[in-house]
Amino acid sequence: MVAITRARLAQQLQSSNKTTKARSIKTKVTKKKIRTAKQRTASSTAITTDNSTTTSVPLQAYNEVIGKSNITNALAYDCHWNPVGREYDLGRDGVFIGFNILIAQFHIEQRFDDAAMKKSINELEMKVAWIISSLCIENRNIISSLTTFHSNGGAVFLFADNPPYICHANEFLEKKFGITFDGCYKDTETMTYADNGHEGKGQFGQHEIFTGIKNLYEGHTICHPVYSTKVSRKVFLPIATAGDGNTCIAVYDPSSSLTSNEGRICLDCGFTKLFMEWDSAGTARYIVNANSLLMLFSSPLTTLSVMASTGSSKYLISNSAYKPFLQELGLEEENLGVFDGKWFASGEFVDSISPATNEPIARVRQGTVEDYNRIVESSSKAYQMWMNIPAPKRGDIVRQIGDELRKNLQSLGKLISMEMGKILPEGVGEVQEFVDICDYAVGLSRMFEGKVLPSERPGHILMEQWNPLGIIGVISAFNFPCAVFGWNQAIALVCGNVTLWKGAPTTPLTSIATTKIIERVLTRNSLPGGLSSMICGGTDIGKSMCEDKRIPLVSFTGSCQVGKQVAQTVQARFGKTILELGGNNCIVIMDDADLSLAIPAVFFAAVGTAGQRCTTARRLIVQEGIYDEVLSGLRRAYEQIESRVGEPFEENVLYGPLHTKQSVQMYQQALEEVKKQGGKIFYGGNLYTERKGNYVQPTIVTDLKHDSSIVHQETFAPILYVLKCKSFEEAVKWNNEVDQGLSSSIFTTNPEFLFKWLGPNGSDCGIVNVNIPTSGAEIGGAFGGEKHTGGGRESGSDSWKQYMRRSTCTINYSKQLPLAQGIKFA
Repeated sequence: MVAITRARLAQQLQSSNKTTKARSIKTKVTKKKIRTAKQRTASSTAITTDNSTTTSVPLQAYNEVIGKSNITNALAYDCHWNPVGREYDLGRDGVFIGFNILIAQFHIEQRFDDAAMKKSINELEMKVAWIISSLCIENRNIISSLTTFHSNGGAVFLFADNPPYICHANEFLEKKFGITFDGCYKDTETMTYADNGHEGKGQFGQHEIFTGIKNLYEGHTICHPVYSTKVSRKVFLPIATAGDGNTCIAVYDPSSSLTSNEGRICLDCGFTKLFMEWDSAGTARYIVNANSLLMLFSSPLTTLSVMASTGSSKYLISNSAYKPFLQELGLEEENLGVFDGKWFASGEFVDSISPATNEPIARVRQGTVEDYNRIVESSSKAYQMWMNIPAPKRGDIVRQIGDELRKNLQSLGKLISMEMGKILPEGVGEVQEFVDICDYAVGLSRMFEGKVLPSERPGHILMEQWNPLGIIGVISAFNFPCAVFGWNQAIALVCGNVTLWKGAPTTPLTSIATTKIIERVLTRNSLPGGLSSMICGGTDIGKSMCEDKRIPLVSFTGSCQVGKQVAQTVQARFGKTILELGGNNCIVIMDDADLSLAIPAVFFAAVGTAGQRCTTARRLIVQEGIYDEVLSGLRRAYEQIESRVGEPFEENVLYGPLHTKQSVQMYQQALEEVKKQGGKIFYGGNLYTERKGNYVQPTIVTDLKHDSSIVHQETFAPILYVLKCKSFEEAVKWNNEVDQGLSSSIFTTNPEFLFKWLGPNGSDCGIVNVNIPTSGAEIGGAFGGEKHTGGGRESGSDSWKQYMRRSTCTINYSKQLPLAQGIKFA
């Protein structure tokens, strides 16, 4: 184990003329008093074990002598942007024997070349990467190259003096640590730090750690704002402060956490005046002093790599049980959550959590509103091309998407199971649903119907023409993180539209993996990524989509409450919506029903997906003659589930966890309300506390009135309210009295009840079934509901019409101009 503590670190920084000999260091404990730049005293215990053999180098204290240099023209560079003719006085004290230092200065006139950047990092065997910026950085390869370099043990010195590079340095720091800048750093605006109340403008004082350097001003800085955040103070160690008392140099020491083989990072706040003038005396001394500091953290620690390989990462993606299929899907420990043909993101980092264990699977960087606007532009450009492609050709691309999904059926199904919490057969089945709608859409691409109508005027043809809308915004929910997007995308694409998808914030990995599968098809066919843009994000992204006039149709799946806001926002700009909202679904069992069908159907509809389907049965209305028999049968069925509760990947599991801890809380709150309203918990009502995840017992509730407020409230959990009715008419009334109108089903062998149920005197839902569960809709029919469910329709039948605009066209092929209705106007 390697542990370099803060006390040890500061001790090394202040040591003078001490030589470390090459040797195998045995475990030892060191406790000494040390001095920092502010003359502070600290002590700590350092336990170090290092089996590597290195060349010894003396460690020099900061002083006026060590920084001497004979640089005469530091603005002349070779092809790798290293100063030409540099003769740093490094060898005399042995400080930098065996080190190459890259000084990368980026100019707007001479942008850094990707190949040179790669060569500098990958081929020069550097131990230290010096990254300096003066103006604008255009090279996008720098961040990925630096990340790889640093992850492999290279040390990085981040130094900035102006806004363009601060943004770039921030990108690197966010990618590595999730650290963001706290304050405003544009031109001469005031910089504020919320955590410590510090305010200042322009100049923050002098670097007291550097003796002999006068008037070293800090302009727009990097270390001050970074270190002002709570997160960064847990990551970076301050080793020097400026005249205003704020940190001006901070160091990242990964060995203290023992999680990786990463190199060290030095953050410096930068300076403006001397850097721009490139003073050959003070600046050269500054460079050498800074590198003397960084040199202490520049060699990889071999024992750390051993620890990393044994699974020290907190993310499940590093676990050998999950790593193969997650990597097969193109996922990594850190993933960019925005796609428009390129993967990028500049928002916050979030962890995707496994509901089965509440452990993080992997990390995703979300998009910002600025990122959103970029992908809208990409989508708009893609649409201009795509709408002119013949529909059958568009259908062929959708066919290829379906084929690519088939190749990844098991892997993507496992991810859905892992991230959402549904059992593996349901996860795989969800991907199959996307495949099926692709097949459906391929056929649809050759048979869009358009009517030719008889005209009352001679020499005229009356017809309908259907054309695409443009960008289809898709906001999907966690419970079907892949299939619902598939319903929308497959149909939207063959109709000539492009899609912009925002998945649920709690299932970002499914969104990314699904998009990567689609990306392969687009790349093979040289099609722009804007055909299938995707962004991971929160409510700010959803709000932007709803307000954006560039998106003519927003398809939203979610709660009634949020759906209402979506509808009002989109309608305010006269946009269109497809709403798939709540469903307080009901199954009716009549006295004449076949209970060998009815009880298993209720069991699946109420317990499947742990009660988290839009079509989950939440109410069961049973005719009084068979009420007790149905309850007894349900109890036996529910008792059988107890031995089949487990992690979604386990064999023989039928019942998994709720999606989040908040879902568990809602389950508990609903049952508390049940008791207050006089209900009885007939079965269940408990948590599976022996499991780490969000497991609750499937529950049956009796003795509540049909119009109890809790019965009329949709709780997204496996709670089934059983009600006793006297007649068919009463059952229909109770079915229809709730606000939602998604799915319903009746079990009967009476043809009269059957046809009444389907007719105007029956169920008022969008899905009306007979002798099957409320769940398990096929893709060939239109999916959606009435009333507070939103009225939208997706998937099959003529749902495609919602993704197009209809024009009624009259064509006059005669030489006369008769008017309709026989009007004479002459």
